[in-house]
Amino acid sequence: MEEEKQNRIKDALQFIEKIFALAEKAKQEYLPEYSFLLALADNYIKKRKEVKKKYPYHVNPIEELHANENANSRILCAMLRYQVDGEYKILKSFVNRFFPDFQIEIGLKPTIETEQYRIDLSIREKNKYALIVENKIHDAGLQKNQLAKYIEVLHNKEKFEYTQIYVIFLPSSGYYEPNDCSWHRHEKCCDNCNGDCALKDKEPELRKKFEEEGRYQKISFREDILSWLKEDVLPQLMYKETLLQASVILYIDYLEGLFNLRTRDEDMNMELKEFIINELKLNQKDFINKLYCLNQKKKNLEELRNQLVTLHNELILSEKESTIKHIIVFVNEL
Repeated sequence: MEEEKQNRIKDALQFIEKIFALAEKAKQEYLPEYSFLLALADNYIKKRKEVKKKYPYHVNPIEELHANENANSRILCAMLRYQVDGEYKILKSFVNRFFPDFQIEIGLKPTIETEQYRIDLSIREKNKYALIVENKIHDAGLQKNQLAKYIEVLHNKEKFEYTQIYVIFLPSSGYYEPNDCSWHRHEKCCDNCNGDCALKDKEPELRKKFEEEGRYQKISFREDILSWLKEDVLPQLMYKETLLQASVILYIDYLEGLFNLRTRDEDMNMELKEFIINELKLNQKDFINKLYCLNQKKKNLEELRNQLVTLHNELILSEKESTIKHIIVFVNEL
């Protein structure tokens, strides 16, 4: 019996040693790379500021106001509310472009609003349809059960059938996918979730259903919203609506600036590309190794970004918990 106990202790110690060895290996592999990427990001920002000084001055009020996700949702909301003789032309073009199989006719009085039930942008007509737009223009992380909560609140409070609810996920560019946790309905394990989802091996029922029935679309600001604004929205505006046209052009310019797509910035972007080429020493590599290097750096940047998003969300969560505890203490002392 004693020998068996000693063997279990020995096995446990060996396991702990392996864990520490793996942790040390990960530290040796990832920390230098993360340090390099953070330094590269800092140097890139400095270089960009230096290069911008050489080019003609350009100002965009939306850019200068540092528009967050809520501000971008309000801008889209205002555009979708545009109507001529009771016809919501921009809303119709939005729905037809991104949900081509959307068979429900847009009526005379759709409700188009932001932040209702904490949904970034929602479009609804009672007993007909409800469209959820989850805006992630700055690629912020999703909260647990977030998309599922939005679907459930429209089903339970607004009495929409599940088949009447549609979801658009709208990140900055195409690589960002909503995680499984955001699609899972709330379960007991969610209350004590520490980020390691107990349901990670279980495919979210809602996502599967919405994808199979064509009621979920992922589009992006860079690849989809920009082309929609240029190809569909601007041509629909009447020539007398100069202020509205100017607003749309301004928003297009803002998005192009956000994604470094302004034609006036082509020379500046070439300089910045040269800076990256030199920093990564790409000129010293053949074609295959150039591709490999860029793919690895891109992959590592995405991993680093995910770590930063997780850290950001944990920091906010801990601050909220700390604030709530202080409030409880304060109330109890009254």
